[in-house]
Amino acid sequence: MNLDLTEKRFDAWWQNSLLDRPPVTFNWVGKNNAPVPQLDFEMDRYLIDAELRLSLFEQMLALRVFPGDSFPLFSAGISADHNGTIFGLELGCSKASVWSKHFLGNVRDALSLTANLDNPYWKSIREATDLSLERSRGRWVTALCCHGGMSGDILVALRGPEGLCMDAVDDPEGVRLAANHLSSFYPLVYNDIYQRLAAAGSPVSAESELSRRRTGRIGCDFLCMISAEMGRETVYEAIEADINCLDQAYFHLDSEGSLRHLDFILSQPKVAGVQWVYGVNRGPAHKWLPVYRRIQDAGKALEILPVDVADALELMKHLRPEGTWIRFLDPLKESEAEYFMGEVGKRSNWL
Repeated sequence: MNLDLTEKRFDAWWQNSLLDRPPVTFNWVGKNNAPVPQLDFEMDRYLIDAELRLSLFEQMLALRVFPGDSFPLFSAGISADHNGTIFGLELGCSKASVWSKHFLGNVRDALSLTANLDNPYWKSIREATDLSLERSRGRWVTALCCHGGMSGDILVALRGPEGLCMDAVDDPEGVRLAANHLSSFYPLVYNDIYQRLAAAGSPVSAESELSRRRTGRIGCDFLCMISAEMGRETVYEAIEADINCLDQAYFHLDSEGSLRHLDFILSQPKVAGVQWVYGVNRGPAHKWLPVYRRIQDAGKALEILPVDVADALELMKHLRPEGTWIRFLDPLKESEAEYFMGEVGKRSNWL
């Protein structure tokens, strides 16, 4: 693991360029091929206990290796919707999952919401971030856990997906006003975590990328449920505000239904790249080669999520290495990771 070199590779990636080879990260490569362990903990305690979350992370470190540009990354986050807790959102949980308890009876009720960063969930996120920065001592990176933005998806968490879809039909102006109102709080949320990282001299990383600037991953999964016309009427303004809050962003585009909004995303000057998530059982990634080419042809960087090494090698034949980041989400064996790292740097394996 050479974090300085990895940071330079990602600096090039943010600029849709190339240092020596594309950055490659692995979510899990077990030491001596150790599997991902099943840890035993109480989820309701996990949501508010910063020490527990960091201790579980530290237990995992000894079981992993970090090939390529991978590095240990601790996230203080507790849910995809935790940004919404500043508005009073409560989280439900079981042993295996966390969900949002929708409470808005009307989408325009969102217009009266104000931020409270002293709620138990956000206080736990702050505490876990501070603990991680204090204890890491160069052994891991502390994530910018408030990525994602504050627009459509947080409105879904507060109102519920069915309710918000009906609102988009019956009261699109109310949805637009509500999404813009929530988005106005994103600088507050982002800065609350970003300033902690900056004060500690830590780089910014949302999901294994690196930067020294105000960067992050923005997304809106609600887009997969609405048309482009409806997006323009409801959440596009708020998404633009989330993006423009940053120096640069990369966009999380999730599921086939969201592709109708790709032109809007590609038109955003501050969107440096796109993370295309094709969905469970919708792979392999090379099946979606036309989407990747469309993103590259628009001058944007890519985050590719191959299902395995063979899938990644097939994609490489048809894509340029400049501005490409390959990230393996599923566990790989050490031998598989080592083999791939020997292939990814060969220019002849790329378009």
